Amino acid sequence: MAHLPTEIVHEILLYLPTPFHLAKMRTVCRRFNDIAIPVLHRHINLGSITRASQCCLAIDRSSAIAHAVRTFVVSPLAGESHIDSPILISLLDRMLFTMTRLEHLHLWLPTYDDAVYNSFTFLNFPALRRFGCHQPHPPVDHKLVAFFDHHPALTHLEIIRPYLYVDQQSESSALSELRLPALREYRGSTTYFLRIAIADRCLTQASFWDVPAKADLRPLFPAVAKATTTRRQFSLKFLWDGFLLDRVQATVLAMIAQHLPNLQSHSRAVSIQRSSTELGSWPLMAPCAAVTNIGGTLTALKHLAELHYDNPVDGVLRDGLDKQNVNNDRAVVTQWGERCPTLVSIQLHNRSWLRGRDGKFALAVV
Repeated sequence: MAHLPTEIVHEILLYLPTPFHLAKMRTVCRRFNDIAIPVLHRHINLGSITRASQCCLAIDRSSAIAHAVRTFVVSPLAGESHIDSPILISLLDRMLFTMTRLEHLHLWLPTYDDAVYNSFTFLNFPALRRFGCHQPHPPVDHKLVAFFDHHPALTHLEIIRPYLYVDQQSESSALSELRLPALREYRGSTTYFLRIAIADRCLTQASFWDVPAKADLRPLFPAVAKATTTRRQFSLKFLWDGFLLDRVQATVLAMIAQHLPNLQSHSRAVSIQRSSTELGSWPLMAPCAAVTNIGGTLTALKHLAELHYDNPVDGVLRDGLDKQNVNNDRAVVTQWGERCPTLVSIQLHNRSWLRGRDGKFALAVV
């Protein structure tokens, strides 16, 4: 091993099964330690505030580790709150400045006090392309705006509303515009998306999570159309917050057909779902009129290949009703397929249907 080039040893370490084995290799000798550090710390994905604090402390103490990090993701465990995070946030204020080669940064921290954004005004990562965090409240919004000003090359962005955050469109419209000309994929708040200027029309995917039940979506569709082009395939997804009436779901598809004419020629996937925050389950009886009426809207989407129309709680079905539910869904899927001949895949009520060579849809086998 002593005669092997460093590049070969590096490739060998990439095949080690766990970080524990990589950590062991650091104790072999100084050469192995220097080779193992970039491999071990290249992608850091932490699932608790306590572990994240310990990791940040190690990064803060070692410039070699800081320069090796390319991905840094923190996702608190269920039950952890902002009360658990002051130490972590103070470490992040110092540690983030040392990770100059970051390409992917996601901080899913409880941000009710917005303290995590203290250092964002001055951060600059030349290689950063993916970023995600919770949506800040208006008093500290300028700090995140300054961060985006330093990172116009971002291609993937996730901005999620914190729990119980009141996301008012009138409030968001008063905030400054964000210029992210290279943005390809967006996930998160509907109103935050309205602030983004995507000059190069390169958006290929938009997923709007936790959409408020009474949100006015009329300005959203022209904004999506302005960010897309017929030269690229485009995927659109909605996930509502809490209970969503079928009437609202059908209205979304109607808006797509009315306000996004370019979507009709290049879209390949549309997904409309309800958030799983709604507890409980209920049987699926005869499809309501709003669901069946979607077929009329699909007539306008001539090139649509994939459609998802789901409610997560629908996946829990009661014995004896499952066969009836499948038959009901089969009738709806058949109608949708007749109205939109380009459809090859439909997901309805957590069941997947695929079109066969005979043109008929069959329930996909999982």
